[in-house]
Amino acid sequence: MSPAAGPFRAGTRAVLATMHGKERVIAPILREALGLDVVLAAGLDTDTFGTFTRETDRPGTQVETARLKAQAGLRMDPAAIGIASEGSFFAHPHIPFVPMAQEIVLLLERTGGLEIAGIDEGIETNDGHVVATGIEAAMAFAEASGFPAHGLVVMASRDGMPDPRRLLRKDIGDPDTLADAIGQAILLSGAAHVETDMRAHRNPTRMAAIERATQTSCSASAAAAPFVTTRALPRLGACRDCPAAPVARPQGRSRQPEWVAWVAATRSPKSARRRLLPTPPHATCAIHERGRAVPGAHQGRQEPAR
Repeated sequence: MSPAAGPFRAGTRAVLATMHGKERVIAPILREALGLDVVLAAGLDTDTFGTFTRETDRPGTQVETARLKAQAGLRMDPAAIGIASEGSFFAHPHIPFVPMAQEIVLLLERTGGLEIAGIDEGIETNDGHVVATGIEAAMAFAEASGFPAHGLVVMASRDGMPDPRRLLRKDIGDPDTLADAIGQAILLSGAAHVETDMRAHRNPTRMAAIERATQTSCSASAAAAPFVTTRALPRLGACRDCPAAPVARPQGRSRQPEWVAWVAATRSPKSARRRLLPTPPHATCAIHERGRAVPGAHQGRQEPAR
């Protein structure tokens, strides 16, 4: 895709809301494909929008939280576009004991009300945990999870559930530190809850999903371009690939007072087996009447604190 193939002018300033290194994969793709000049929202604490380790609950659905982060970035920077990503991890709806991941990269236009999303969904995730009463079992889980390249989090355990208020250890970088944290948790609560660290900078598997979602956001941008240029968007069609039907809330003065666009692309294939294979992204474009959900829109599966 050539630069500025989407609805934005080449060189448009965009601010990315992240504190976990997502700019490493998001910025180069959006610069090359859309010509966006991506900068970081300096000083923005995105942990206030939810943490995987349960200290802070997510304030809304996956899409709503991504939107809130993008809006926060726009409040801190005069950029024309706000960018944010948000991930969810959940049990596969059809295959027992298989985890799934859904990643969304959202581009939010400050003045036009346009939201563009790239979505990556599949079973390419190392999301998992173990409750161990001995260090050996916990270390075996660490090895299977790809530690130390993939980070781990250690918490105390209560009745088989994680208890981060009692003990929480992050940013563990070596086996000795990991064993020490596990020992502390076992000594304190009788068992250690050890889980994969799903923060992007500590999880290369998730970072790869964010990269794929960014690529699909470029496909969505390309699909949106001819409609946005002419404002000839289809009226109230079903957005089958949207994980949630957004409420139209354009930022600032809207160039289109009655209708707001939601454009999304996803590479998610129809069957779980095909999710193992690379598939070309496809895009859908739908328009929402202000304040109304699109009939038939997929609402997505959310996990409030993971």
